[in-house]
Amino acid sequence: MTSCHIYKKYATDIFRKHKRKSGVKFIDDQLTITSATNWTPSSLLSRDDVNLFLELNNRISPLKLSIEYDYLPLIGVLKDKTVIGIETGLWIYQDDELDSILNLGGLLLKNILT
Repeated sequence: MTSCHIYKKYATDIFRKHKRKSGVKFIDDQLTITSATNWTPSSLLSRDDVNLFLELNNRISPLKLSIEYDYLPLIGVLKDKTVIGIETGLWIYQDDELDSILNLGGLLLKNILT
């Protein structure tokens, strides 16, 4: 079952629970992955994807890339499906933030799905 959250690596990540290493140096050096399972997205993320995520995080922070199975079961077409999404705890309303999430975030999601 696939389920994880991906964050930009910070010194305070020592307090995060369920941290996992991907086994890929450039991912582990830049990102923190948390998962209740042993699954990590190392096969889904390229160096370009990591850089896109970091660029997006520089523009909109805090940011979390979530990959979760059955994350939105109340939405019929997503029940029993794996959902990939970019989440933030902020309201995104400024033009530059909207452009960033749509363009960089859209490209990141497209790369992960292909």
